[in-house]
Amino acid sequence: ELVQIVLMLHLKHSRKILKF
Repeated sequence: ELVQIVLMLHLKHSRKILKF
C-alpha cells in the first residue's frame, strides 16, 4: 500500500533526525 511506503519513509527520516 502507498500509505505503508509513506510511513516507512517517514520513520526512516525521523530515525535519521533522532539518530536512533
